[in-house]
Amino acid sequence: DLTNCISLRKIGNWNFYDMPNLESVDLSNLTNLMSIGDCCFGNVEKLTTVNFEGLTALQTIGGSFFTWGGISTNAEIPVAELNFSDCVSLISIGDQAFWNMPNLKELDFTNTKLQSIGYKFIMHCDALETIKLPATLNGLNIGRQDSRGHLVEFMTFMPALKEIVVAQDNPYLVVDNGALMNTAKTTIYKYAVASQATTYVAPTTVLRVEGHAFYEAKNLTLIDFTNAKVQVIGFQAFANCSNATLALGTNSNYSYGDGNTLYDKGVNWNTGLKEITFLLSFNIQIEGIEDGQETVEEVLTISVLATYANENCDVTV
Repeated sequence: DLTNCISLRKIGNWNFYDMPNLESVDLSNLTNLMSIGDCCFGNVEKLTTVNFEGLTALQTIGGSFFTWGGISTNAEIPVAELNFSDCVSLISIGDQAFWNMPNLKELDFTNTKLQSIGYKFIMHCDALETIKLPATLNGLNIGRQDSRGHLVEFMTFMPALKEIVVAQDNPYLVVDNGALMNTAKTTIYKYAVASQATTYVAPTTVLRVEGHAFYEAKNLTLIDFTNAKVQVIGFQAFANCSNATLALGTNSNYSYGDGNTLYDKGVNWNTGLKEITFLLSFNIQIEGIEDGQETVEEVLTISVLATYANENCDVTV
């Protein structure tokens, strides 16, 4: 209980880390608190309550807030509810902030002034159903880009995610057909993978699908990009969409990002797509045969060769 520490302005790194018996932390009404450091609540296996009420001056929350990403097998943190409604000055949350929180069902940042959130912002929150983002969050500041400028995953391994909500007055982000996108609808950041929809049809404007965007969207049977001209598909963007056919449109310049983007035979949890289809259309015109002339028969042969990970693939034309 820190509620009497009314002059407290900063909580440093690792303050409550690895406290096996800690069940509750009360930070309420610390109206002067401006920052909370890295790894504050990592490996706190009995923690059920953290009270953020009245933290009106809080501006930054550090990375690995509820876990420490340096540990390969992190302890689960049983917190079921986090209320950020009073954090009206909050502008940034660091990398790997919400990990291994199996009871958390909602994260609501609507009342904050969040401008940036870090790499792998949310992971392994199996019960998380709803994420609400504020008007201030700019898609260009989400997550982290690799060496080629492609956004790597910033929210993933959330099999229960049913809804992503963006404030209506956000000039940067929008949700379209269950997918978080920029307002120009050229980039898909994340799809609500537990949506009951069985078909996703991308807007014609889509050029990029970012890493893990559709990861584990098992209710989808068709992911339709045939009318879009996708240029970039990020790392494992469609991994574990095991019931879906991915339909891609006419475009000869797909770039699939680093690693195995659509399917990885070497990792048993990444079972890939059911099927991938490419809609490639072209016109054939034969000239030089006039009325009354001898009929000429020509045979047109179309050959297709596809390889993946140095293996030949079955192709149907």
